Amino acid sequence: MGRQCLSRNLISSLFRCASGRKFGRADYINGVDVSLIGVFVTVSGIVVGADTAVRQRGTTDFAVASAPKFTGCGQNAYAGLTGITRWIVEDGASNRVYNAIDAVNDTCDGELRRQPDLPLRTLTERIGRALSRHVGANYPSEARALLRTTDEQRLIVAGMENGKPVIYSLSLSLRRNVATAVETVSGCKFLIGETDAAAALTQERAPLASLAQRPEVAAVRTCNNVTADDAKTMFRLAVDVSRDYALDFGLDSGVVNWPIDFGFIDGDGVRPIVRETNPPQR
Repeated sequence: MGRQCLSRNLISSLFRCASGRKFGRADYINGVDVSLIGVFVTVSGIVVGADTAVRQRGTTDFAVASAPKFTGCGQNAYAGLTGITRWIVEDGASNRVYNAIDAVNDTCDGELRRQPDLPLRTLTERIGRALSRHVGANYPSEARALLRTTDEQRLIVAGMENGKPVIYSLSLSLRRNVATAVETVSGCKFLIGETDAAAALTQERAPLASLAQRPEVAAVRTCNNVTADDAKTMFRLAVDVSRDYALDFGLDSGVVNWPIDFGFIDGDGVRPIVRETNPPQR
């Protein structure tokens, strides 16, 4: 993954642009990749889990995110993002940092303050539009044109509505700055980000077939009386196999990793997000 660049004088310096190099005296645009979020509907409420690994493009070093990759959205929902959700503009004199999660927080606060009973599907659409405005205003089109067509932000909103769990999602293409229509998610589990290893776990595929026989994984796979503990165990395993079997699934080692942030929603609303630092014994 190369570092992206743009020029203040694009035409005169296009020939100098390559991955990891400047356009002459141009700014650097450094994207920060964010990886795995899982949502699980259980018999007692909704469990949301997210790993905490982040990596600046153009580097091989991973760091631990200081803040969770999802956030409370009103009293009854969480909203989370994967993909390139943070970017840094360096002009040689200063760094400007833009966090897409700020647009999520501002939209949740503003929309729900005006209309506390706003349907979560409508809220998801409005967050998508806010993310598009945020990208358009702060991520120059010259730099976005150099991204892959698959580079995106993936939004997930999960919460309780009229006493029932609901999950909505959409994707925002960074290169085109266009959001998809809102998707209504069915079933008891939904993963976004680097999901290949986690999907293999739930599908009983090699080399994870033996781990897939664990009762917690089986409960999530079949959506049969899934408990909050089942969901957390499943997500811990998803992070473990994404780290330990990274090469088997074409992932960079460390792209998904501990610690893990967990949130929970039930009829009483959103609980504080809790960070687990040490993996429990299997």
